[in-house]
Amino acid sequence: MEEAKLKHLLRDSGLRYTRQRGEVLHLFRQHDGALTQNELEKKLPEQFDRITLYRILRSFEASGLLHKVLDDSGTTRFALCGTGCSEHEHHDEHVHFRCTHCAKTLCLPQVAIPAIHLPKGYVTSEAKLLIDGLCPSCATVLQN
Repeated sequence: MEEAKLKHLLRDSGLRYTRQRGEVLHLFRQHDGALTQNELEKKLPEQFDRITLYRILRSFEASGLLHKVLDDSGTTRFALCGTGCSEHEHHDEHVHFRCTHCAKTLCLPQVAIPAIHLPKGYVTSEAKLLIDGLCPSCATVLQN
């Protein structure tokens, strides 16, 4: 059943289903939060090559399946896009949250970035907001 859903998601994004694409997409659907290429490499079978994974991630981003997540560590993280993203436009202007204890980075699509009014002459091309704090799991553990 899951494979059929993966095939459908890829086809709807204009991508052909391959076993490798299916495995990468499956990992994102099973994982709660953003993933780096390095984290994916550790979760995927050894026969997965780094260049293939790089190309898959770029094609997923270009087709609107993934978006890059703001992270001041310098490491690119990716997360599943919501509905309505395409190769031409990502609707990922939502808040991202990074837990300072476990380092998990999550999308919070229900929290919109507040409207920011720039001075005259400035034009916004993209808005990103990262909030650092404790996720519910870590906050509970640390309070006990």
